[in-house]
Amino acid sequence: MAASTSNIQPDDDVLIEMNRRMLLIRKSEEQLFRDVKLGRTSGQVHLSDGQEADACVEGAVAFGDAGEVPSGECVTPLGEARIMREGSDLSLISIGSMARMTLQAAKLLETEPGVSAEVPDLQSPVQLDTAEILASVERTGRAIVVDESRDACSVASHVAAILADGGFARLKAPVQRITVPDTAMPYAPSAELPLLPNAEQIVIAARALFPGAEEMKAELRLARIGKNMEEGTVTKWSVAAGDRFETGNVRCEVETESVSDEIGAPGDDLMVDVLVGEDAVHAVSHDACIVESA
Repeated sequence: MAASTSNIQPDDDVLIEMNRRMLLIRKSEEQLFRDVKLGRTSGQVHLSDGQEADACVEGAVAFGDAGEVPSGECVTPLGEARIMREGSDLSLISIGSMARMTLQAAKLLETEPGVSAEVPDLQSPVQLDTAEILASVERTGRAIVVDESRDACSVASHVAAILADGGFARLKAPVQRITVPDTAMPYAPSAELPLLPNAEQIVIAARALFPGAEEMKAELRLARIGKNMEEGTVTKWSVAAGDRFETGNVRCEVETESVSDEIGAPGDDLMVDVLVGEDAVHAVSHDACIVESA
């Protein structure tokens, strides 16, 4: 005898309302892109107090983030990049949730190696602000594009193509892309986070663009092994000051209330100093160690 199964269907009125909302969203999107293409509107996205969002798309890296938001109406223009930080030596081009960590990397680069990094935030992949991308690299001569997408067919790869086509003569070094590997994403946060771009990867990529500079030092923060992790404990350091380590070597072991993990090194470096002691609770914003490019 076959096992019976129950098939619970939503109420007809609920289905009708869901379909109505999805149809309105699609029509609004189609009209918006038609108007932008024809030049009838700047393509601005409005969010005001009291408005209800029917749909929301959020980058995985932004989960758990908190911060100040503007009061009243907030307008984000489509196709218009904003310069979040001015610089003269390197353009760190970001989009979406990558803007926060790109700013962190720019501050690390300025305080340690003395590299002045500019941070353009593209804000929207369609319409892409090609003019500002080229203008930023004309000012700096170097570019790193940071994108949460997989590398193939990503915004980062398209921006790199734009720079190759329209800004090649201005480049002092090859364009670097920091993206997610072309692989299936694991569900466990401890396995997923190492695949996502982070400030440490940006700093290491920046070093490769200045081969004639002196050895670069950078302060690296306590690694986040959970999307909502705010503090953790370094239970063991596998390297000490003066030790050299290679890409993938275990640097330390970090533990929280719910998970523990080994933190591997994303690059070949020399450990200059350890700033976080073992068995003490530290915030993820706390600098954990100082490394120098090997």
